[in-house]
Amino acid sequence: MPDPPSHSAQKRSVDTTRLVRRHQPASEKSSKKDPPPPQEEKKEETPSKHNEDSRDQPQSEESEDANREAELERLQREVKLAQKYIYYSQVYTDDHYAYRHVKLPEEIASWLPRPPVRLEESEWKMLGVQGCDGWEHYHIYGPEPHILLLRRDKKLYEQDQKQRRLEAERKKEQK
Repeated sequence: MPDPPSHSAQKRSVDTTRLVRRHQPASEKSSKKDPPPPQEEKKEETPSKHNEDSRDQPQSEESEDANREAELERLQREVKLAQKYIYYSQVYTDDHYAYRHVKLPEEIASWLPRPPVRLEESEWKMLGVQGCDGWEHYHIYGPEPHILLLRRDKKLYEQDQKQRRLEAERKKEQK
């Protein structure tokens, strides 16, 4: 089994495209398999100077950016409302890792990429999952992709727990 990636490396900027572009709102879901992609409307091709104008391209990029921004705002609103319904399991360990699973409510799970992929830390945190640095989404259980299986190096987990206990004791002494 490969070692987990180093989490002391530089922070990456958050890339929302895997979440935002593949979102299918719960209201649009059907009980059947994913619906076929929508048919593109055929446009009449008429020779026009306007069609060849290079100014059209930036407008479509701006439009795409605006749509992506609107989707991101929608994601943030839905996460804020449903975040209290995220279930976190107890942490369990083996010789190498500490594990936990996180069950996402339907409102948040509808934002998961299709087909399921392992999420980067920035992506699962964007979905409202709270966790310390160092946790990684390591596996996707096919029948339940809305349950994120996370793991962390056991030594890091133990160090974090020790530090939390010391901080709690200090606060207790200060009172």
